[in-house]
Amino acid sequence: MILIFLFFLALNQENSSLIAQINNQKITQKDLDYQIKVDSCYGLKNQAQEPALIEIINKFFEEQVLNSAFENKISDKELEKKAEWVDKNTKAPEILECVKKVFGEDRKKYLDFYIKPTLVNPRLHLEFSLSPRIHQREIEEIKAIKKDLDTGKKLEDFSNYQKWEIPKDTDFPTDPLVDKVIKNLKLGQVWLNIIKDDFSYKIVRLLEEDKEKYYLDGVIVQKMAFDPWFQDYVKRNIKIEILDQELLTGIKTNHPNLWWVSSLYVCL
Repeated sequence: MILIFLFFLALNQENSSLIAQINNQKITQKDLDYQIKVDSCYGLKNQAQEPALIEIINKFFEEQVLNSAFENKISDKELEKKAEWVDKNTKAPEILECVKKVFGEDRKKYLDFYIKPTLVNPRLHLEFSLSPRIHQREIEEIKAIKKDLDTGKKLEDFSNYQKWEIPKDTDFPTDPLVDKVIKNLKLGQVWLNIIKDDFSYKIVRLLEEDKEKYYLDGVIVQKMAFDPWFQDYVKRNIKIEILDQELLTGIKTNHPNLWWVSSLYVCL
């Protein structure tokens, strides 16, 4: 009986400190305190509770969307591996040490709250970029262009025809478009396959080159931008609930143009 009582006492204490919830992901006063202290490690002293809560909500959005839209979750093993990498490769050891002191012995919270977002954000953007479901309209458009080209239409005939240049500077980051396509083209030749990258679908031709640059032209179909898709997904699928009335009023009053404020779920 004592164990059951202590369990429900701990549960009630946790719920009493609950200030917000993103779907089933809880945000407590302790989380808010952690965020404010972590921000201070980065030089942001005396951070107010409202912007700190906004920070937490924004990073929880990314995790929720990664989990629900792509059924992709970060494992405990991945968190530990990334934490080890951060320990070895951080360029700001003083800040990292400060952050670790904030969480103290609470390693789980350190991993979930501080390390996990560094994995979630790039993975979410990668999943978005590679999703044929999200970019179905753009895929169909570039396939239709390819079909027209195969039947004799010219690149210059399309409204999204462009010319651009790529530098040959050895300090320029390696471009897969150069290594896998451009270096295998003769002058005036069109690459026969559709090229996809993080932001677009392309059909390209090598016009000319000199010692400094490659000169290209082609048709580019831009993928849907991430932010509009992300915000729309959150508004349609993620429940945003702020239970602390003072924080709720403060965010609605002081941050009325924040894109998700209109989607706040209000408990009456």
